[in-house]
Amino acid sequence: MMFMKRASHVFCRRLLSTPTLKHRQPIVFLSDQHGDVSSLPRPGSVSVVREKDADILSEELQKAKSVEKVFDIIAQHHTVMNNSQILAAFDSLHDISEHNREDTGQLMSQPAFRELCNRALKRMRFYSAEDALTLLKITTQLGIAANTLLVQAVCQMLRHSINSFSLQQLMFLDRMLSNQKGKSSLTEALMMAVPLVFQTQAPIQLDFSNASDVCQCFGFAVSKGLDDTLIEKMAVALLSHMQTLSAEQASTLLLCLAFSNKIFHLLSIPGVKEVMDMAQLTVASNVQKFPQKTIRAFLAAFRKGVYMKDVMRAVVKRCLTETWELWELSLLLEACLQCEYMNPELGEIVAERISKDQGSIQNDTRVSVLTMTDCIAAIPKRNQLFKEAALVLANCREKFELLKLKAPHGFVKAAVGLTSVQCFPKEILDAAFAEEFITASKFKVPQRHKANLLRNLLQLEQGVSVELRNYEGKLLPNDVRDEAMKMLAAEKKIFLPLKRSLEHGMGGSQFLKSGMWTKHGYFVDFVVVMRKGEYPVAINNGPFEEGRLDTAGFSFIEDLVTPEDSKVLTIIVADASCFWRDTTTLKGHIATRLHRLSLLGYSPMLVNIEQWKALLDHEKIPYLMREVKSALSDTTSSQALQL
Repeated sequence: MMFMKRASHVFCRRLLSTPTLKHRQPIVFLSDQHGDVSSLPRPGSVSVVREKDADILSEELQKAKSVEKVFDIIAQHHTVMNNSQILAAFDSLHDISEHNREDTGQLMSQPAFRELCNRALKRMRFYSAEDALTLLKITTQLGIAANTLLVQAVCQMLRHSINSFSLQQLMFLDRMLSNQKGKSSLTEALMMAVPLVFQTQAPIQLDFSNASDVCQCFGFAVSKGLDDTLIEKMAVALLSHMQTLSAEQASTLLLCLAFSNKIFHLLSIPGVKEVMDMAQLTVASNVQKFPQKTIRAFLAAFRKGVYMKDVMRAVVKRCLTETWELWELSLLLEACLQCEYMNPELGEIVAERISKDQGSIQNDTRVSVLTMTDCIAAIPKRNQLFKEAALVLANCREKFELLKLKAPHGFVKAAVGLTSVQCFPKEILDAAFAEEFITASKFKVPQRHKANLLRNLLQLEQGVSVELRNYEGKLLPNDVRDEAMKMLAAEKKIFLPLKRSLEHGMGGSQFLKSGMWTKHGYFVDFVVVMRKGEYPVAINNGPFEEGRLDTAGFSFIEDLVTPEDSKVLTIIVADASCFWRDTTTLKGHIATRLHRLSLLGYSPMLVNIEQWKALLDHEKIPYLMREVKSALSDTTSSQALQL
């Protein structure tokens, strides 16, 4: 341990070797506003001016109510000001300028401010490490650039003391450096050194029995990607404190983990996943107490794809009991969709809000029309409420036009969402099926979205051709349709154990055909033709042979020669990806496919493959036969034929 400590100190000394002072700016005088440092701790005047140094000058600086008064004091007394008075002057300037919302750029251009900075430079060697940290904080809040002489001098003082800092001081220094205006070689070297010193000092300084300190240091270690051994030690210590952590501390832990770029690696470290799971329970049970700012932080984590089941459900539940602004609902929906989680009740609420608040939908740029259409299509209900919501969205012509220009794949996806609830706006359909748009999209859409573009174009055509019997508008060019179907065919795999069980249940392989298509482009895993009396018809090797292959190599159900009064059973296999996360609710595109197969006159049957695999062997075939009987007895498809 001593060797590691000394090695780290040597490295830090090399890292922080005295930098060149060439090309450094004078102290000030850049008018750019500094970044948001409102979250940083701000010491009061009492902490800056110690009692033993209190004098009339310090009191006058504390009582000053205007920048002009502070500058007047500085102009008269700067030649005799001591360290505490200099800090008091800086602090007063920051307090007053922040309260009055004055331009710090103009403030720093004043001659008196230059005199104050020069006085601070002259007395820099007399500053303690603690005072140097305070001065760095004030210069950061005022937005003084990192490459000025003053900030460089402060950093020089800090580099000599960094190895003796407490863990709290190291974390504070890191925060100040992160909020610096601009960069310099010295500030960057300090930022590299802080985690190294922290990693060396944490096992020595940290009181692992202090829950608050361990929680704070764990968050820092995670954010800086420190050694796995140190993180594990902190995580194990945290496990004994989880019951006593506040909701705020638990939320800090979760957000630190969620925003780490190495979250999946972190979860493999012993103790970290357990900490995350227990923190989730604390946050979920207290979600009503959090300010909206914290909720939005969790939504941002969800939008990154970090799924926290308990927190997600709690946030959705809170949304259902409150009246959120539409733009906040849009953020929540985006988070849910990114994590593949959806609540049916949430869809109802969103559809209702869309119908009631048409102005916000059309005019608020924070409300995404794509996210809203994705929501109503997520668990589509073909009732009047959802149709009205779809019409409102379809009338957002400016947003759809912008979407078409910037993200053609998103435009097509939004159009598919509208058609899933039986909304077919002619203007949008014509634009999506235009050959010029499709050709341009192939070049404009990023490679990672091209498969989804083809998939959604095919789904859009399916909706139009199946549900609009008298549609006479444009459809997909044949080559685009074939390309989309070939892409889908390459993704499909036949689950052989299920195939064998179906063959056994039907009485032989001749009664089952796998991997067929409808001419509308719907893929069907298995097809069975049942004659009257529910007897299967041989379609593989019998008189009613399998569908003919067209030139593209697809076998179509429509080409099967079937007896009169027979029913065609179309079996769709659904794995976990077909259901919304942690629910038994089908995703919208699967539910829509089943609905449209029914409209085409088929008898669709869904097999939840995960549920089927969980059955005992002797239960699997009887289960399938019950599902077959249920699908064949459904009158929806027979009614659809009469439409």
